Amino acid sequence: MTWRWSGSDHGLVSSFPSCLGRSLRRLGPLAVGVAICLAFAGCGTGYRSHREVIAAVDATLAAPSFTLSTDAKLTTGTLQSRLIASGSIDFPQLIADMTISVESGNQKGESETRANGTTVWVRADNDGVNELDLPDGKRWVEGGTEQLTEVQIFQQGTRGLLGVLLTLRAAEATETIGTDNLDDTEVTRYRTSVTYEDAVEAAGPDSDALEQALSLDAPTPVNLTIDVAIGSDGVIREFVLITESDADSTGLAVDYRLGLTDVGLDVDAPEPPPRDETVTGTQAEALFDGLGD
Repeated sequence: MTWRWSGSDHGLVSSFPSCLGRSLRRLGPLAVGVAICLAFAGCGTGYRSHREVIAAVDATLAAPSFTLSTDAKLTTGTLQSRLIASGSIDFPQLIADMTISVESGNQKGESETRANGTTVWVRADNDGVNELDLPDGKRWVEGGTEQLTEVQIFQQGTRGLLGVLLTLRAAEATETIGTDNLDDTEVTRYRTSVTYEDAVEAAGPDSDALEQALSLDAPTPVNLTIDVAIGSDGVIREFVLITESDADSTGLAVDYRLGLTDVGLDVDAPEPPPRDETVTGTQAEALFDGLGD
């Protein structure tokens, strides 16, 4: 999922990796002056933990299935924005039940994707108004196997939903801060600090995925601190990224929280939406074709 904050034109653009393409992009641009440049804040130690944290990124991105909970908040001056994503997904089986919503100022939008391995259903609402130009009484569009494989949530894979984790590839110093139990597995908690520029560079061929997940560009230094909980299987279960700036400079704060449970487990196929609320057949195919425009 994508949050992009760029300050050159004093604009905030929020876009999301959804099967709905253009519909959610209509939520931006939203007027707000934002400029972000991350300054390094060192944190202490341990070559072994440093390697474990970086290895956990690839292990997590390779997870075939999981239940996701994301809550990301941005405060810039008096404007507050929030992105929430929740649901379960099984990439090999093409099964998903995922909802993504965003609020920014007085604007609110939401998309939902359901897929059972052979059929996909999508909807998108912006301030309660259907964004897919559907007939009265219809809220969903149904697609078959061809549309299912083209849905962005599957096309982008784990990097579309978990791209923010790529910031951890820049970790050079980590602090082990304790152990816990999450998702029926023992986890070790680590803390690290990185700069955004270093994170993009360290992401290597995945830099685009990171920038789509979190794009920060501005002249005022902001510290970025990451807490992460890694299971005994090497997979991340909890991720918290916080950036805070001096209120007298940028007045910006970001709090990005992501949790994973049921990693590697089977995902139950969701129930289809009500038939009388769903567009099907050739009309649905035409609507799916239009989503990529």
